Amino acid sequence: MIDYAHMNDTDTIKSIIDTLAWFDIFDTPLTKEEIYTWLWTRSLDSPSKEVLYTQLYDMREQGQLGHEHGFFCLPGRESLFARRQLSTPIID
Repeated sequence: MIDYAHMNDTDTIKSIIDTLAWFDIFDTPLTKEEIYTWLWTRSLDSPSKEVLYTQLYDMREQGQLGHEHGFFCLPGRESLFARRQLSTPIID
């Protein structure tokens, strides 16, 4: 379980987790662009691309997200990358 209380931008973090959790139901990791496009927010104010991308990479560095070849997923679901790569060109 991720402890949101010790993180900086709680709304953005929750939105990222919610978005990845939804697509995880369909076994689909997302690119940062897809996360931005499909970001689930609780308010009318969405983060800028710069803020979102910075948060994604911060979460990756802290081990809170899986990341490989430009795809992000929930931790422990890295096995989804191979499946997605078969249908999508490698990006980074």
